[in-house]
Amino acid sequence: MFTALIPHYMHRDDQFRSVAADLLHASLFHVNQTGVERRMVVYDRLVDFAKSPYLDLNHVVAAELEVYLLQLLVNDELITAEYAVDKVTGLMVAKDPRGPENLALFLRLLVKTEEPRWFLGLAERLLAREVLSAEQVAEIWCALTNKGVASSEYPETLLDEAHRLRWPAREELLAHRPDLLMRLSKLEDDELL
Repeated sequence: MFTALIPHYMHRDDQFRSVAADLLHASLFHVNQTGVERRMVVYDRLVDFAKSPYLDLNHVVAAELEVYLLQLLVNDELITAEYAVDKVTGLMVAKDPRGPENLALFLRLLVKTEEPRWFLGLAERLLAREVLSAEQVAEIWCALTNKGVASSEYPETLLDEAHRLRWPAREELLAHRPDLLMRLSKLEDDELL
């Protein structure tokens, strides 16, 4: 959506033209075989623009820009996960997650990172909004367990959801996701408090 709306804003300011050019360039990194250093320069500019006042961008366009940047950073296989985390955690999309639609991207980034602690605050903010399904709670729980994070470090909001993941409740809630059921069954019930 952001890329469709940017031409509307381009006539306002040279900075918008530069942002549009950077977005186009970033979306074609894999085709153009752009090197890591050049990618990071472009990402730095785009994230700096996203973190600055939006020069009268409406909140919908601003949010779409951040989600698009999140997608680019998470899906770029050449940049390090730590670089992506550093850039993503500076965006509002990480401070005020727009709901479960971005959870898959954050989980994908979590898998790539060596240090998973950045994800705990994000998970807590999402869980506090009470918009996640049992399936999404299970995905978070399994991802943190796979990263070796002790359940004692989990956000209180996640611990409060553990009852949904215990037997027999989880069998019915997650019947359509046998992969999640299998992953949860590998955990001891005391890990699900």
